[in-house]
Amino acid sequence: MRSGSLSRRLNLESPIINAPMIGAAGGELAAAVSKAGGLGLIGIEPKGTKEWFAQQFRWCHNLSTPWGVGFIGWSLTEDLAFLRHILSHQPNFMSASFISASDRRMSEAFAVAKDLGIITSIQAGSAREVDEALTADVDVVVVRGSEGGGHGRNEVATLPLLQYAKSATDKPVVVAGGIGTARGVAAVLAGGADAAWIGTRFITARESLAHPTKKSAVGHATLDDTLYTNAFDIAQKLPWEREYGGRALKNSFAEEWVGREDELLQAVEASDNITQSVNEAIASGNLDKLPIYAGEAAAFTTHQGQSVAEIVEELDEFRTHLEQASTTWAKKSR
Repeated sequence: MRSGSLSRRLNLESPIINAPMIGAAGGELAAAVSKAGGLGLIGIEPKGTKEWFAQQFRWCHNLSTPWGVGFIGWSLTEDLAFLRHILSHQPNFMSASFISASDRRMSEAFAVAKDLGIITSIQAGSAREVDEALTADVDVVVVRGSEGGGHGRNEVATLPLLQYAKSATDKPVVVAGGIGTARGVAAVLAGGADAAWIGTRFITARESLAHPTKKSAVGHATLDDTLYTNAFDIAQKLPWEREYGGRALKNSFAEEWVGREDELLQAVEASDNITQSVNEAIASGNLDKLPIYAGEAAAFTTHQGQSVAEIVEELDEFRTHLEQASTTWAKKSR
C-alpha cells in the first residue's frame, strides 16, 4: 500500500481510528466509530472468552462500514488458533502492538491476515521500531509518540516520530499520541499522516466499556495530570516487558513509586502486600491506587459522557483548521 491509499481502500469518510484499548474499546465503541465514518477497532483481550468476543463482535457483524481488531502482539505468538478465531469474524483491519515487526511469529500472523484480505498494521514507538516496521511485510505503520496513554515506549514525541517515518517511507502512516482535538488531527494530517489514532478522547464516550469511575477521572484530568511508569504492572505482577511502561493518571501510588520501580520490584518479590492492596483498589475503585491509563489528551476529554458520534464530529472540524492555515500562508506568499 502507498500513502494516501488507506482511506480509499477502506472508503473512510473521516481520518479517525480509535485505539483498540482493552477495557474501553469494545464492539459498541468500535461500531459507533465506524458508523461515524472512521475506522473502529475492538481491543482484543488475550484472556478473553469466546463468549465475550461473540458479544462484542455482534455489534460489527452487520456494519456496512469497515472495522477492525487490535492485538497485544505477544498474544499472537504462542498459538495462531487464537488469531484465526478472531479473524473468522471478518474484520477489515488488524493491528499489533508491543512486539517487534521482525519477529518471525508476527510474520506468520500477518501472513494469515493477508491471506484473508485484511489490512495489517504494527505500532512503532522509536526510530528503531519504525525502521523494523518499514522492512516488514506490513501494510500500515502506526507511530505512537510518548504523549500517548496506556502502554508503549517513552522515547520519542509524536511529531518527531511522524516526521521521521514520513521521511523514510511511502507506506501509509497513522499517528498516535496526544491527539485529542480537531487542531491535533489537522496537525498530523498536515504532517503527512494518513489518519489519526485516537485513544484517550474515546475513554469517556458513552459507548466505552470503561468503568464510570475511570471515565470521571479521565474527564476531569488536566494536561499535567499524567505520568509514565511501570509501577502498576510491577505491583500487579503483570508480564509486561519493562521497555513498555504505561502513561496513566497521577495518583498517590504512582507518584510514590515513579522512578523507584526497581525498589518496588524488590518489595513485591518480598511480600504480597503491595499486590494485594493494588488489586483491592481495582476492585473497590480506590483512586489513590487505581491504575487509570490515559494520555496527555486527557486534557481535552469531557466528564459529561459524549457519544462517539459527537466526538468524531468535533474531531472532523480539522478541515476548518487546515483551510485557515492554507489561506493564511497563501496570502503570505503573494
